[in-house]
Amino acid sequence: MTDSGKPISETISKAYGKIASEANARAVLSSQEAGALWGYTVADMALVPEGANLGLGCGNPLALDSMQAGETVLDLGSGAGFDSFLAASRVGPTGFVIGVDITPEMLARAVANAEAGGYTNVEFRHGDLQDLPVDDESVDVVISNCVISLVRDRAKVYRETFRVLKPGGRLTISDTFVTREIDGLDVDPQIAEVAHLGTADTADEYVAMVASAGFVDVELAEVTPLPPELAFDPSVEVTLRQQLGVPDEVIETAKNSMVSISLTGRKP
Repeated sequence: MTDSGKPISETISKAYGKIASEANARAVLSSQEAGALWGYTVADMALVPEGANLGLGCGNPLALDSMQAGETVLDLGSGAGFDSFLAASRVGPTGFVIGVDITPEMLARAVANAEAGGYTNVEFRHGDLQDLPVDDESVDVVISNCVISLVRDRAKVYRETFRVLKPGGRLTISDTFVTREIDGLDVDPQIAEVAHLGTADTADEYVAMVASAGFVDVELAEVTPLPPELAFDPSVEVTLRQQLGVPDEVIETAKNSMVSISLTGRKP
């Protein structure tokens, strides 16, 4: 809980709701620049409705999987729908994409974008990634772009992901983690779990966490130091500083210790 008594998830959701409402006006990079940084093509960015790309990713999970027509895709932390819409174009009218997000403003924006783009094979659902509103063994591919790091129990997210995937289903994730322990984190322990600031991880530990959920063939396609200016969206950084009371020096250390990863795995 925060000092105000609200769960951390609600506080972070509020920060991302502000991003959705402000149309990414405070982002360090434009949505086009951010997309290009992570390998999205001009054609990719032109394919989706205007306003779907908020420039909040830390990778390109769609580049890691060859989705097939007719498959069902689940997008964890779907935001305004950017990756969901690109996935929908790949699986075609016989396929289906489910986007799950905890932020009402993001969901509203994604639904509006779907209507504007005429998508009939995409559905957006409100839900916590630790308790997915998705049936057992109902999806072929799970994607996520820079969201799981914001969830308190990442291991539970991967267990939930394993539950909803069909046998043989695939996982393709972009995420971040902090690579060194941060001294002086004298704040509420639950606050420390935002972006997992209170713990240091290695790539091997991250792979082991995913494998412990039951996944096999877990591989890191890429591990890249994240530019400090991209570690937190400005609205989220304001939330960390002003609403959650995370000290400036802690945030700066985290920003200089964060890496972006691209990961794949398979359910047996």
